[in-house]
Amino acid sequence: MSVQIRCLLAVAGPRTYCVIHCVDSWWLRGVFMRNFAKLLSSVVLVGAVSVCTAANAVTAIYTISGNGSGSLNGISFENADYTFALAGDTANVIDNYFGYYYGHFQDNNNLTSATFTIAGVGSGTVSLATEFGEFYNQAYFGRADFGNDILDFYLPSETDITTTAGPLTGTGVYDLGQQIDTSAGELELDSSSDVTFSSLVPEPESWALLIAGIGLTGVALRRRQRTGVRLIAR
Repeated sequence: MSVQIRCLLAVAGPRTYCVIHCVDSWWLRGVFMRNFAKLLSSVVLVGAVSVCTAANAVTAIYTISGNGSGSLNGISFENADYTFALAGDTANVIDNYFGYYYGHFQDNNNLTSATFTIAGVGSGTVSLATEFGEFYNQAYFGRADFGNDILDFYLPSETDITTTAGPLTGTGVYDLGQQIDTSAGELELDSSSDVTFSSLVPEPESWALLIAGIGLTGVALRRRQRTGVRLIAR
């Protein structure tokens, strides 16, 4: 079947082309598919490079939870469940015998955020610069400006703050009695039971975008195209 349509001009080098027929062209479809495959492979390669770059700077989310006693803004609590939620860019982790977030305390670029919740008491954010790291199987979370530890406890040696880990349960909090400035007032932990630690490193958003794009491409390619074009030089 051939359906004539009005001239649609296109300029390519010294020649002007006019699309004059709409036909079923397997040859043209093959040319399109071969070139599209090259284009798609280039897009995938660029996307993969972007993902690899982003993978070096993804956000890690850490959760430290336990049960303890202490005070918040002068209000005492006993045997209360607490949770610290920490977030940091893994690009700021030094990879050596032990990992930790680094950065000058004035820049506050160790952890991107540090929040806490104490059941029945209150919640808030830790003021000024904070840091989080591990020393062999000892994990700690503290203040980067004065070196005060908020939590200091032992965990299994497979803990790695740059990857997904946990939940892991460690023994106790060893550095107690520190008064830490928070948005909800001074926080102090005087005693604590075993502490549970878990970390999550979300996949870069570019992975999701890349997968979605390939999926849509697959759907489009599965559609049977019964119409092609024939180009005749004028």
